[in-house]
Amino acid sequence: MIPVLSVETMQAVDAAAADPVDVLMDRAGYAVALAAANMGVGYGSRVHVLAGRGNNGGDGYVAARYLARRGAAVAVHRIGVPDPDSAAGRAADRARAARASRRPGARGPGGAGGAAGGGQDHAGAAGAAAGLRAGSCAAVD
Repeated sequence: MIPVLSVETMQAVDAAAADPVDVLMDRAGYAVALAAANMGVGYGSRVHVLAGRGNNGGDGYVAARYLARRGAAVAVHRIGVPDPDSAAGRAADRARAARASRRPGARGPGGAGGAAGGGQDHAGAAGAAAGLRAGSCAAVD
């Protein structure tokens, strides 16, 4: 069984890490984007990312940024607004900028190619444990 950490415990783990949270978040989001690319998400794919206000949501924003660079049409559905001064807030700003400047043929993680029509949702472990509100579930369906 994989243990689920409380928000407070995860914050302590992040604080004790040798790298800044922004670096950890970039690595995690890149890993999500790479996994999506390995499933065929790439240029022309439509991707929906669910992003909460915390660091797991920030991972989703990072994944959105990398997938937009790869040429995917990315829609981020916010489930909570991150604090603009937090790592998640900075990731959200970078993701918005990447989607706004998306250009045909852009490449991101995972190399060239990719089939159309893939998708990747990211609602973070801690946020998902609390469950989605009814309105959020309707957006997912």
